[in-house]
Amino acid sequence: MKRILIIFILIIVYFNPEPSIFCQIIKREPVYFHISHHQEAVGHPSMGFPMYERFKENLLDELALLDRYDALSDQCFNDFIVSVILYMRDTGRDPDAEEIFSAFNQSGQNLGYHWHPATWEVPIRTDKVKDMELDSAIIEYEKWEAAYYDWSDFVAPDVDSSEATGWLDPGRLGGIQLMQQYFTKPLVNECMTLLHPAAAPLFRKKWPLAVGQAGNPHTYYATGSQRLLWMSDWGFSTESGIYVFKMMGLTIIRTRSESWIERIFPVDVLEQTLSNLPRDIPHLFVIHNTIPQPGHDPLEDHLEYLTKEFIPDNPGSRFISTADIPSLILNNPLQFSMEDLDEACLDLLYEWHGRPAAYVHHGNDYMSLASLFKGLQAAMQNYLSQPEGSRTWPQAVRVDDFIMPPVGRWNALPNDSRLYNGFPVSAMAAAVQDLTVENKIPYVVSIQVPGEGPSSPLQANAAEFLHGMCTLFLRLRQGSAAEQMFIMPSDIIPISNINGESSTGYDRASNSHMDWLYELELWTLEPVQLKGSDQSTVADEPQSILPQDYELKQNYPNPFNPSTSIQFKIPGGRVSIIIYDLLGRKVRNLIDEIMPSGWHEISWDGRNNSGMMVANDVYFYRMVIDQFREVKKAILIK
Repeated sequence: MKRILIIFILIIVYFNPEPSIFCQIIKREPVYFHISHHQEAVGHPSMGFPMYERFKENLLDELALLDRYDALSDQCFNDFIVSVILYMRDTGRDPDAEEIFSAFNQSGQNLGYHWHPATWEVPIRTDKVKDMELDSAIIEYEKWEAAYYDWSDFVAPDVDSSEATGWLDPGRLGGIQLMQQYFTKPLVNECMTLLHPAAAPLFRKKWPLAVGQAGNPHTYYATGSQRLLWMSDWGFSTESGIYVFKMMGLTIIRTRSESWIERIFPVDVLEQTLSNLPRDIPHLFVIHNTIPQPGHDPLEDHLEYLTKEFIPDNPGSRFISTADIPSLILNNPLQFSMEDLDEACLDLLYEWHGRPAAYVHHGNDYMSLASLFKGLQAAMQNYLSQPEGSRTWPQAVRVDDFIMPPVGRWNALPNDSRLYNGFPVSAMAAAVQDLTVENKIPYVVSIQVPGEGPSSPLQANAAEFLHGMCTLFLRLRQGSAAEQMFIMPSDIIPISNINGESSTGYDRASNSHMDWLYELELWTLEPVQLKGSDQSTVADEPQSILPQDYELKQNYPNPFNPSTSIQFKIPGGRVSIIIYDLLGRKVRNLIDEIMPSGWHEISWDGRNNSGMMVANDVYFYRMVIDQFREVKKAILIK
């Protein structure tokens, strides 16, 4: 029978030299296996860390097992575990506790940082809470973590921020810096089981910490594409094959999907799960490690099956780390044709259910709501600025790789019923023309309607205005002569399964400001697809952490007076570095020229483009070259 089948295949291939439906059916895309372990299961401190010994035993065995099979994994530790290990050493309970550090550092496995609410439950943090009672330690550690993630300015912008985060010594190390004193490998990801995963980049880009509140936040990020990788334990969407998405400029890896198992599952479950995957698309398959029961480890069976059977039989399949993700994904385009915007507008309006879906389709690609908003703004402002009767559409428009979502308090939203009573199309067009070019989405937009008076314009939240922009764009593209338009009332929060909410509404009154901020961040969400076998190259093969061609150093000194130096590394080409103030206004063009590859250094003397000294304040400097963009902050104190 087997010989007959082989002859049948050869006959079909011989008489079908061109690609055929048959060839497409037997084509199998690769499966990328991502093994991750959140290493924190030592038990509660109030019970004396009863699981510590089992934690250590499993960790040492697991590292040896993975190395024996040449398998990659991301081992995610944190400063809590560092404190526990040092505690065990210092109390004499485990004089050899530091074997954990050396075993990991000598292994072939990669390092991740696992922030988790469990890290609040530590009374032994050596540099902050070691002498506190447990309840006080939990409270203080929670404050410390909040400050570490730059949340204070949003949580309590109109009160003394010390009420929200406490005043901390800026000389103390951040959680990741402390961890990397002992786990010394380069960091490849940050695991985001915390409640508000994308809050940190928003504050890093917009609301810097007050001086004296937290120690060196965010200096742990590497350069280039690897600096913004997060791991997510949450589900996302119902679309098969979406394993990576972007939000707030972060690349986020989904680790719960139809392509996932727990380490403790028997190998038969692994085989069955793999057999159920549609093989015409690539998959990111996650093996989530936990500590198994003593005895035989199912992970060994998984590795035996994958290395001896599945991977050899499925070309391109392999073990990967999050460090490999940038080379395996197809980034969505940032340049849109008018036809792309046509499709995106139709998709958004079709999927509208009292509020927008969290992302839109155009062709085979995805687009965030923020990208659609700014793309429509650029296209229509270009079109409407031309003399009526001779207007033409631009061939394409381009948006930035990071756009600030609409940000504001939930109780500051308007509820203007006049929007769905109808108003002139010309008023909507004027409102679009009045939008500023800054790289953010407005929270509320005013629409000035003739007869309403300048003191009472129509008020639309960002989602309502985006709905109106799509309607206006499609009408202009179709040459519609309609003079009136309507905007249905809408919630500003997009619909998304990313946080497990339903589409029936959001209980904003019972949630914190940070919950509200997290919902607004969904404006920047866009799924990302994995490369297929015909889109991969030799350069996509798994690699260790490679030296980056781009790097922007923190200025030194910082704070500074009267001048500071900035070092940067580039592969060669035109590079610009610009200083901005807190409001995003350009202060000083430091450099904009073609430079050779290598390290360079430039100084800023605290003066603006007019040669005037600027005031004491927090400033941002931004480097742009090719597709690389990096922003850091500098503090001037006279």
